[in-house]
Amino acid sequence: METYIAQLLEDLQEGSRQLPPAPFLTGDPDYLSLDYIEEWETAPYHPFGTVMGIEGVVFPPDERLSDEQVERLSEAILALWASRNVFADLPDELPWRVAYRLLVQRWAGEPIQFLAQGMNCHLEFCDYEPENCPFGLAYCQCK
Repeated sequence: METYIAQLLEDLQEGSRQLPPAPFLTGDPDYLSLDYIEEWETAPYHPFGTVMGIEGVVFPPDERLSDEQVERLSEAILALWASRNVFADLPDELPWRVAYRLLVQRWAGEPIQFLAQGMNCHLEFCDYEPENCPFGLAYCQCK
């Protein structure tokens, strides 16, 4: 499994360096907005895996990983997301194993935009109902 994890980490790191093409901007002089606003308004939505350049099916279940592997993969996932201007809202003390599960689950979620500038999106995992919090009651930020 360690060989597979090493290759996956390499793919995640390479993905952080290989950005998708920036969205097409109209360049219409009558379009009265700043470039980043035009980009935000016109950039198409794509499946999460398309924007990230790697599909979620490549991630092994956390039960098959050591704590150290889970931490390394989670950190690499967060770095990949940051390269695409996507940021996860996770509690500071959240165990890496819980974070890994949530991060991997996100690949099957709603499509997102890729924006070359600014914050593409800030992903929240909690719906502000402590009894249903995906972080567990011990780590819920909204209780």
